[in-house]
Amino acid sequence: IRRAEVPEANLRLRGALDDFPFREGGGEFRVTIRVVDALLDYAPGWPSIDGIFGEVRFEGPELRIEAARGRILGVALSEVVADVPDLDAMPSPVMSIVGKAAGPTAEFLRFVSESPVSARIGGFTDGMRAEGRGALDLRLALPLKEMDDSTVDGEYRFGANRLWLVDGLPVLEDAGGRLRFTADTL
Repeated sequence: IRRAEVPEANLRLRGALDDFPFREGGGEFRVTIRVVDALLDYAPGWPSIDGIFGEVRFEGPELRIEAARGRILGVALSEVVADVPDLDAMPSPVMSIVGKAAGPTAEFLRFVSESPVSARIGGFTDGMRAEGRGALDLRLALPLKEMDDSTVDGEYRFGANRLWLVDGLPVLEDAGGRLRFTADTL
């Protein structure tokens, strides 16, 4: 979390500090932070999430971020949950991120180009252009110490878009459909 306004924060710590973070019980560790207009850099190489309104919670070894809204590039986010069940997990803690996004199709293409997804698909979408809007359901699994092992799974729905797929081909007018993808498939 690079920046945030914090109108409210609570800490509960109970138990022997030698047992922290109380995986086996015998105590309690909980920090709850309400954030307003936060900026999150969740992983190297991925575009930041800005304008986050939600809650950050540490409970035992877990980190959980729930955001009612935010934005990534020019796209509005909603129902976003980022979760690391065990910050000390070996060999690497894994952050899962699920959420929804809606906005201009051009910004979704920009996200693909500015994230590690572009390299995985050989820059397939880099030359594409679009006018119109769409909605995305996305799931990421990011091993925080092994980012090359990240997985992505999503579905993008769009309608009434204009698409320039490849130079030399005619523009697709009133295009609509569903695009399903993973880190390795489209």
